Amino acid sequence: MTILLALLSCSDKDAPIDTVDTVDTVDSVEEQLQGPCADQGWGFITSDPAAAVHVRSDGSDDGDGSSDAPVATLSKALEIAVLEERPIAVGPGSFEASLSFFGAPDGLVLQGCSPQETTLTGEAELPVVDTNGAVDVTLAGFTAQGGLISIKVWADSTVDISHIAIDGATAAGISHNGGYGVYSDIQITGTVASEQGYGYGFAMDGGGAELFDLEVSDATMAGILVGGGEIQMLGVKVSGTQPDAEGLLGRGIQLQEYANGVFADVTLTNNADAGLYALRSAVTSTNLAISGTKAGVCEDCELQTGDAAVFSRGDSNVAPGTFQIALTDSVIDGADRTGFLFSGVTAEVTGTVANDCGHLVDDKALLSQDGAVVSGDEVALLDTPLGTNLNLLPQPE
Repeated sequence: MTILLALLSCSDKDAPIDTVDTVDTVDSVEEQLQGPCADQGWGFITSDPAAAVHVRSDGSDDGDGSSDAPVATLSKALEIAVLEERPIAVGPGSFEASLSFFGAPDGLVLQGCSPQETTLTGEAELPVVDTNGAVDVTLAGFTAQGGLISIKVWADSTVDISHIAIDGATAAGISHNGGYGVYSDIQITGTVASEQGYGYGFAMDGGGAELFDLEVSDATMAGILVGGGEIQMLGVKVSGTQPDAEGLLGRGIQLQEYANGVFADVTLTNNADAGLYALRSAVTSTNLAISGTKAGVCEDCELQTGDAAVFSRGDSNVAPGTFQIALTDSVIDGADRTGFLFSGVTAEVTGTVANDCGHLVDDKALLSQDGAVVSGDEVALLDTPLGTNLNLLPQPE
């Protein structure tokens, strides 16, 4: 209607208005504004739809990518987008991807209608989308299916990724290796273990990331793996992480190698070995909820775990102040072994509620060992330390 008024204002004010012509104008404007998505809009396209390179299942790569002449393949769309610095708008349907953004201009946008309507599929040994160092990349509004890694972010890439679903990757749903990323409203399911035995939901190796409303279910070895760098999580949920083929691990979140994690409203449910495992890392958390943590299922392993959370230096009790832990308002509901286990770290714990934990000392589910310094909630000191699996997990390549 705004466009119609603008058109009328530019016409001869003294000229009579033809009612029939006016109706035709309205219809043509509405038709022009309609897009291919279910709501007849343009999905998550936030820039001018007319500027985008359009991809449609009934398009042709002989087209110029306009809405009237869309292309058929993402490879052709990316070629045009790189040369002409245009966003990419993908319509409903399934499209082969395995895209690399190497050499892409700053600010590249790839957006579909919605995760329910637009699917990008990748080859088994390649990422579905590889940012490959591109800067200010925006991805939104699609499902990424298959691929060795569904979304690969590395080098100096900076990304804003939202409103996507990931299913069936074979090493990691998202691999973040350096750079900075904001990830929001993302669901990662069905990760299949790679030949190396892992199949993470989200894996990070250095750099920085912010996770908002991200859900991971049924990953292998770790739902979220963070090796170094800075990560913030708000409204994150990890459930049902499975052990590897030998029955090892299956942790909801693992931080390792001097990672720094800041959590709020994080929920970890029905994971194996540990809900949260922080190895040589710092954690600040508010409203952490961990339930249903099961022991590992390794038949040949003497060590039986099942800790809601473990915070460990991992080697000795020298200088426990190196790794600082701050936990506020945590709820633990069901852990085969301990609630919180502290080893070689300094921690301040307040407002913890712990129910149904298998290993209690003096009726306490919060346990300290190996020189840990813990203040706040009452913690029992263990004279004989409990063993944990001090496994550094490999990063996907």
